[in-house]
Amino acid sequence: GAEVSSVHALVLLNAAEATGKEISVLAQYMVTSVLEEFGIVLEPEVRIL
Repeated sequence: GAEVSSVHALVLLNAAEATGKEISVLAQYMVTSVLEEFGIVLEPEVRIL
């Protein structure tokens, strides 16, 4: 499924036929986790269509 790159912490990978929904859920989890832990709001650098 969807996973975080071992090289770049803010890069998501589709390693095993993850759905768009799965990638979106992982991205939102990362945003929420960073906000709760560090008080930093992450903003996507890409537009998701």
